[in-house]
Amino acid sequence: MRLHTVVPSLTRWRQGETGEGRGEIGFDASPFPSLWIRFPDLELLCHVAGSAGVSNSIPLEQLEDVHPAMLTLPLSTRRVVLIGASNVTLSFPLLINSLIQSSPEPLEIFAAHGHGRSFCHWSYVLHRGLPPVPGCGIWESLRERPPVQQTWGLVTDVGNDLIYGRTVEDVLQNVDAVLQRLAELQAAITFVRLPLERILMLSEFRYRVVKQMLFPGPTVPWNVISQRVIELDERVAALASSLNARVLTPRVSWYGVDPIHIRQSRRVAAWREILQSWSFPFEPVVSWPSQHASLRIWRSPPAERSYWKQIYHTLQPGWLTSQGNSLWQY
Repeated sequence: MRLHTVVPSLTRWRQGETGEGRGEIGFDASPFPSLWIRFPDLELLCHVAGSAGVSNSIPLEQLEDVHPAMLTLPLSTRRVVLIGASNVTLSFPLLINSLIQSSPEPLEIFAAHGHGRSFCHWSYVLHRGLPPVPGCGIWESLRERPPVQQTWGLVTDVGNDLIYGRTVEDVLQNVDAVLQRLAELQAAITFVRLPLERILMLSEFRYRVVKQMLFPGPTVPWNVISQRVIELDERVAALASSLNARVLTPRVSWYGVDPIHIRQSRRVAAWREILQSWSFPFEPVVSWPSQHASLRIWRSPPAERSYWKQIYHTLQPGWLTSQGNSLWQY
């Protein structure tokens, strides 16, 4: 007798014409082309899906099956918006754990980040793609959420697009759009500048080595890229200051051989200093969560991404805590 493995693959919530809804958990169940188990109650659906470790990722062509109001969320009075690239991604569990553990009230945490993340266009690392920060769904979601009493915003890692060959004007225009939207949300903004002191220590040879390791492809000459980095950093810092943002210059001691990523041994100290730049009504306690919790946070997918040119959407928030904290990734 041949046994077939049934693996839970995704969840979805269907809304009928009468307004009644039903939840479904999908399974990859060869030889069956499609197998769905229905749940009339959303709470039961979420409980079973969570117990089975089901993802709620769906291919784009099935997006019309998903009800956008999948969850009734608790109202928060505080919100954090994190915008960045690899430095945010590498320390993401540290950031999430520190914010949640430090806040006496539930937080809404919105984040747009990812290795190689671009402000100007879709960016790709191996087979994974992410939309540009100004064009991703985080801004629409923020507009749709109820207003909160306090919002804090972080913008960092703005230099990737120069490595991709974009001009200073292109990058500045898109970073400006992000800063302006945060200002419209009345967020207390912190902008972390590029690590110029460390970057400018590079020789032509080391620049090319680092460039090919982190950003394979055509290489802009070092004498050109170094001047563009200086100009972009100065202009974005001036723009952030004009919006009353706190502008932080990263310490050269945060970096090692890799000139753009905060080294692991300095991440707690670096992010403690960055988080303390916000006027929190509480003292940030910066610490890593458990390995299990870190993996869960890292594996939480954003709202839109592509794999092998296939676009996938994931309902947000990616997860909720029992205390009412929510994580929204884009």
